[in-house]
Amino acid sequence: MADNMTFNIIDFIAGLYPYVFDIAVLRRVAYDCGVIEITEYSELTEEQKDRCRIALLETLVLNPYQTASQTSKHGEWQEQTGSQMTTAKNIESIKNELKRLYKKYGEDEKLEQLESETANLEWME
Repeated sequence: MADNMTFNIIDFIAGLYPYVFDIAVLRRVAYDCGVIEITEYSELTEEQKDRCRIALLETLVLNPYQTASQTSKHGEWQEQTGSQMTTAKNIESIKNELKRLYKKYGEDEKLEQLESETANLEWME
């Protein structure tokens, strides 16, 4: 049975992790990772997918750990996104995934930077 859905790279990137990202962030990731013009899932390489993952995870780690709720309305249509808070445990998990991806692609400088930042941080709960 053929799938009538068309592939959308922004939707694909948005679905990589269970966090809600602003559309501007998703577009930036697509441009930065060189995938904005990809129109078929089969065109994506493993490295391109991983580079998108890295960009999203870096966004989570390098930005505030709590976001406000958001509501968009137009006529009868309404979409709500609840606030999100990233806990110390989540951040640690995200950093471990970043470390794995940095090692996979030989990103030694980024790995060292992440490890040095992690060594100096103390989480408050």
